[in-house]
This record gives sequence, structure tokens and C-alpha cells, in this order.
Amino acid sequence: MNCTNKRCGSVSKKLNSNPSGLLQSVCLFPLHFYRIFLSHLFGGACRFEPSCSVYSQQAFAKYKPMKAFKLSFIRIAKCHPFGVFGYDPLPDEKKDVLI
Repeated sequence: MNCTNKRCGSVSKKLNSNPSGLLQSVCLFPLHFYRIFLSHLFGGACRFEPSCSVYSQQAFAKYKPMKAFKLSFIRIAKCHPFGVFGYDPLPDEKKDVLI
């Protein structure tokens, strides 16, 4: 496919300049699917503020995909009836997180 449109060139430059962008989009797809179709079935009973799905979305926006995935996994693992609850923001970038 030969693309002579200037917009096509800008899109390919954006994808080439951010190789983790595609991986980030792939990782965020299940999150968006959950928020649109499944979250209503669970009744909004999240133990944390922000909710786990918002936390994961913020993690993928702030960190590289692997670190965001690890942070999201740890957060979801903490979400059970005998776990902690309350305000649990993303860690600061300057702090060294043991991940």
C-alpha cells in the first residue's frame, strides 16, 4: 500500500518513535473491555480508591508496560475480602519500588 498522504506518514512516525505504544494498547484492551462490559456485574465493590481498573490505566499511562503490568498485578492480588483497603495511589517515580 503506497501512502502519499501526510497523515499516514505522521502515524507511522508516531508508532516508530514509541515502540511500547502498541504493547500498551494491547495491554489496555482487556482493561477497557472489563470497564465497559463486566464491571457493572460486580456492583462497584472495589476496596481501593482509585479503583483497580483506574489504577491500572494510570500505571500504563505513567510507566513502561512491564512495570505497569507488575504494579497492576500486585494491586489486583491485594484485592480480596481479607486484604487491606483505602487510598492506594501509584508509587512515586523517584522511589525505588521493589518490582
